[in-house]
Amino acid sequence: MTAKLHRIHIPGVGESMVSLASGVPYAADAVAKTSQVGAYARFGNKGFVYAKAGGTLWTDRGARNSLVQKINQVAVAVEQAIGDKTVSLTIASGTAIAENELAGGEVLLGLFGTNPQPAFTRGIISNNAIATGTGGTLVLVLDSPIPIALTTSWTAECMVNPYSAVIETTDDFSMVMGMPTVPAKIGEGVWLQVSGPTWIVPQATVGAAVSTQQCVFKNDGSIEIPATLGSAQIAGTVCSTSGSGQAAPFVMLQIAH
Repeated sequence: MTAKLHRIHIPGVGESMVSLASGVPYAADAVAKTSQVGAYARFGNKGFVYAKAGGTLWTDRGARNSLVQKINQVAVAVEQAIGDKTVSLTIASGTAIAENELAGGEVLLGLFGTNPQPAFTRGIISNNAIATGTGGTLVLVLDSPIPIALTTSWTAECMVNPYSAVIETTDDFSMVMGMPTVPAKIGEGVWLQVSGPTWIVPQATVGAAVSTQQCVFKNDGSIEIPATLGSAQIAGTVCSTSGSGQAAPFVMLQIAH
């Protein structure tokens, strides 16, 4: 049965939308739909985010963000008033930025070194191109108006959409963005499961004892029981174990939303 949205009313509580039954995306797009990369959907009690494969993906291991931060701290080039939805940044020569390369990413704007240090983030809708070797003024169109007036004393940093090139890698310091619902090849579009019950290839200690339910991602995208929770990305919690012998185990995924 495919998932359907229903509106419910609970007297004395209010109204809400409920997704009844469940469905899982079961096919990759031959060419990723760029405008949908980063989009979130819920089917039943499972959450998914649409991503573009940056390499071959399988369904048993977490898919990681392969991209580093695009723009480190640069100066705001033009003053902006409260309510503006654009921001201009000064880009030095040597940094090439393609048109709309930052679309779906985030910008951090801050007046650091002051007390207090005001700062906020906004999503990026679009950007102009900056040719390599020339530098110039990068203009970002934001998804929401800015809440504080900007001066040229402010600085900015930008990241691209972290779902725009997900890969399988053993890099410990890149975030697992989700679990591919189907195998995918480079350039294809695929939905990543980010919440709800699922299975991830486990190390031997996962699910072996009822006292060790919390799971983290190992560097190869599998899951393990952590020595300390501060040293690895939380994957989720074992939600179904066996009293003895072999068991999946099933995991309640907790990556996003």
